Amino acid sequence: MPKRVTHIITGLAMGGAETMLWQVLQYGDTSAYEMEVISLSGEGDSQYYLKEIRALGIPVAAVSFKRRPVSSVFRICRILRHTDTLCCWMYHANLVGYLLGHLSGVKRIIWNIRHSDLSPEHNKRLTLQISRLCARLSSKVAAITYNGEKSRSVHENAGYAPEKGIVLPNGCDCTRFCPDPEAAPSLHRELGIPDGRRIVLSVGRNHPIKDLPTFIRAFSIVHQHHPESTAVMCGTGITPEDADLQALCRACELQIGSDLYLIGQRTDVPRLQAACDLYVLHSAAEAFPNVLLQAMACGCLCVSTDVGPARELLGNDAQIVPPGDPAALAGAMEQMLTLSQENAQLLRDQVRKTVLEHYSIGEVARIYTALYEQEGCSHDRT
Repeated sequence: MPKRVTHIITGLAMGGAETMLWQVLQYGDTSAYEMEVISLSGEGDSQYYLKEIRALGIPVAAVSFKRRPVSSVFRICRILRHTDTLCCWMYHANLVGYLLGHLSGVKRIIWNIRHSDLSPEHNKRLTLQISRLCARLSSKVAAITYNGEKSRSVHENAGYAPEKGIVLPNGCDCTRFCPDPEAAPSLHRELGIPDGRRIVLSVGRNHPIKDLPTFIRAFSIVHQHHPESTAVMCGTGITPEDADLQALCRACELQIGSDLYLIGQRTDVPRLQAACDLYVLHSAAEAFPNVLLQAMACGCLCVSTDVGPARELLGNDAQIVPPGDPAALAGAMEQMLTLSQENAQLLRDQVRKTVLEHYSIGEVARIYTALYEQEGCSHDRT
């Protein structure tokens, strides 16, 4: 009889952890297992990967834990009674999975942590309380996977059991995220961007840790010097109706819908990245930035704040700036935009080669799949 593996995750919206779970299920060798996914956020429009996972033939139980906790507990326990390995994704699911997994007699519990900043200014109070409780319980799980050395260091310094930790980097589907010469003309047509304008792209949700204001302030500097540049920002909550974004754009003398486009959540991020002339990661903190890896796979010129492994990924200090410094970010952006065509293409080829050689999703998914039965957990930090 095949072993049963259940994944439990806080939600299935379009985010880094959710994307990685979907990729592990899609590209990992799961034929020897009965798989199921539990989402604690229930059914709904924001559950993008719910239908994607079901399309793989894998059942998804969406339980609305916050609104119906009692019935959700009973439903989760019914599923976990037959589970051999439980993989938990993100703090809330880590705690719920640990408690209900032990209650249901699950033999092996694995935590996935996709975060590298435990500062009060970037996290809700409840999130920090749950993380502290998980730290006290961490020695009792089979393994804790982190998606970067920074994430592992931050959490072990906060009390997570070091003997349980292993670093598994994110992976990228390089057939989906790839150069596309048709992407730029189609995006120009869609948004009405005039020919000759150069697109500077930002992808991320509207959250303090993503630091949208630093990007907008930096782009306002770039736009003064290079009026042929246009910024495109996409992600959950990034819309022209957002009052704070409206006010910031006015203060920076940027016209929404002309100088800068706020286009909300998108499902065509590979196309957007392949269409841009420059991709900018401007986060205040990241454990492992999926979107930067994806932009590199698309052959983008990239600039990033010095977060997570961004410096290691790009391998070029000229493309790295301190977080929260609009002037430094603007300077790096201008340096990339003024490269010669030959030098720009060399950088584009180099970053895609890095992803192809070191961050193929197939290999990363294989390692995740091996954890389903691995008895111990490597202490090696590589």
